[in-house]
Amino acid sequence: MKNSALKTAFDIAIPNLAGRILAIASVVGALLGQTTQGADDWTAKAISPVVNPLFFESPLIQSEVRPLFVYHKIDDDFIGGFARVYAVQLRYAVTERLAIIATKDGYIQLRPGVAALRDDGWADIGAGIKYAVIDDRESNFILTPGIKFELPSGNQGVFQGNGSGEFNIFVSSMKGWGDFHLTGSAGGRIPVDFDKETASLHYSLQADYYVCRWFIPFIAANGFTVVSEGKG
Repeated sequence: MKNSALKTAFDIAIPNLAGRILAIASVVGALLGQTTQGADDWTAKAISPVVNPLFFESPLIQSEVRPLFVYHKIDDDFIGGFARVYAVQLRYAVTERLAIIATKDGYIQLRPGVAALRDDGWADIGAGIKYAVIDDRESNFILTPGIKFELPSGNQGVFQGNGSGEFNIFVSSMKGWGDFHLTGSAGGRIPVDFDKETASLHYSLQADYYVCRWFIPFIAANGFTVVSEGKG
């Protein structure tokens, strides 16, 4: 029962791990992504999403390497403890509109309050493509749908490697008004085996304002809706 309960909690909590990401690592990644844009491009002052990096995909087509460190505290009323994740995201702009993205990987250290459940292991690997169907430079607007597939390649000791994989279909967009930018994304996680993995919807919104290259305040919100609960 403890294993089943912890798996259910992680299935819901893993997307929220993004809220624990060290701001420095994420902002550095966002700033690195800016360097691929020309100075006369309106997106040169726009940043990629800072939180929820597994599912809040940027609509911008750019090449970047983004290191991630995640710390997630497990509620003491549930089981206690914490989890840490070390990962790197890769994005490569094949053309001005098409990019290959590898957004999930890394190593997980699971340290729940129950010693018997503590373990270390690799996360599942997720990758895919995105394509900017609308890139209106005059109106400062971009719309980019995409699709990713997550391989069940991770270690089950850290609640990865379950099921037969899952698709993540999403669409992201960004609109700019001078130095102010609004970025949004919505999508769905579709498992190959609905009995083993949870199907859910995800949606995110971020507003940022460019003051200078090293100071860009932002506010973000993320939501998740479970559609079908897996029982793996």
